[in-house]
Amino acid sequence: FAALFESEGQLGVIAGAVVEVKSDAFVSKPYAFSFPSVDEAVAFMDLIREWALTLTSLLYFDQSYMATTAEIQVTRHEKRLAQAVEERDELKTRRERRDLDTARSLRELEHVVVLEFDSREDYERSLRYPIFARGQQLRRYRDVQYRRLPVHQTHMLWEHRYAPVQMKSRGPSMLVSEVVLPLDRFAEYT
Repeated sequence: FAALFESEGQLGVIAGAVVEVKSDAFVSKPYAFSFPSVDEAVAFMDLIREWALTLTSLLYFDQSYMATTAEIQVTRHEKRLAQAVEERDELKTRRERRDLDTARSLRELEHVVVLEFDSREDYERSLRYPIFARGQQLRRYRDVQYRRLPVHQTHMLWEHRYAPVQMKSRGPSMLVSEVVLPLDRFAEYT
């Protein structure tokens, strides 16, 4: 314990590393799902592992994160809508109204999992499973209750992965971080 504090965070030196880099993909197929509880989100992640689907990314957003994200997105799109109306740009106005409605709908979401596939074969494999079927109504698969989110919400959440620092505007005490966890420890962390 003392060695950790006396080292000021430096416990070793990395002399070398081998990193495998995946080729840049030109396919991006995100999916997003909302669950009533973190346990059901974890059960869904277990299904993904059971089915051996190859994802590029899996993101989880809890209820409070979703509420803050919705608030930020609503404010952002209200400003853009006002500007589009002022400029009398009909195309921008329609787009911003749609985006504002989508941002408002984020408030209703609970525990959200966003998946992304970057190869056609991986994404097509996912379509074999009923969870990926079209439709936004509340459904059940085995013991997992879920709702597949519409395309526009999905893309807004997927694009949001580049903007978590927007939350800093909600207060100087907010810290932004990304945590990578093993699935078996996920529920106790949340």
